[in-house]
Amino acid sequence: MPRTGQKSLTVSEKVFEEIMQERQKLSTSSKVDVGLNIFLEYLIHLHKEWSKKMPRLSKFGFYDNKVGIFDSKKKQIIEVNIIDGELRCPTCESDECIHVGFSLSLDEVRKLMLAGEIKKPKIATL
Repeated sequence: MPRTGQKSLTVSEKVFEEIMQERQKLSTSSKVDVGLNIFLEYLIHLHKEWSKKMPRLSKFGFYDNKVGIFDSKKKQIIEVNIIDGELRCPTCESDECIHVGFSLSLDEVRKLMLAGEIKKPKIATL
């Protein structure tokens, strides 16, 4: 059970061992604390086979009026912003891209739409 204000992440023992080996290399060589997002992206780049086995889009997180989506084709985490009740993808500079569309399928976003905190997209009102 994670401590209050924290989240847990479950990975296989093999992946955990690889993460710890890479983290140890980074810690001893640079003495810099590596943020979780940057570290995970780094590992995904090291293990390109991971991204080949992953779905094109998957939920990474939901935080601070942002929906984090891992895009395995782009090999990066895309943050879709919620601004003035609308979803917008700064990476694609659009409110109609695949990342916004995927965001609409997530439970957290649907709950916000039902509560009126996020406007329904034009396509949903047809």
